[in-house]
Amino acid sequence: MENSSEQKWYQKPNGTIILLVLFFPIGLYQMWKNELWTKQTRWIITAVLAVVVLANAGKNKPQTSYSGSSSTSASNLSAPDICDCVTNAQLINTNNFNSELQRDCENYSQSISKSERTQRVQEAMNRGCLR
Repeated sequence: MENSSEQKWYQKPNGTIILLVLFFPIGLYQMWKNELWTKQTRWIITAVLAVVVLANAGKNKPQTSYSGSSSTSASNLSAPDICDCVTNAQLINTNNFNSELQRDCENYSQSISKSERTQRVQEAMNRGCLR
């Protein structure tokens, strides 16, 4: 049997801090279970994590998520997802419309051949984002 006085990595302060940052529910549990810090410190950490969780819970998430490049050079353009382009175009005149994505879609479309554009339209139809 193991020596009961030897702590596992997650029972030590550094391990608990790592868990608090990476997997906060588990880190929070370990912090309270192992009583590494004073009760006041544990309550402060718990309150800070609660505020962070509550602040992120109410954030509005846009329907289209896109993090493409706004470069206009055809050689630097990566193909924006066709369904992202279609969905974004349907959102014009709404708060969720992404003008950067629209610009990237248009620039990419101008940089490819007519047959490639036809293939992208077919892909959108096959994936169900364009009817």
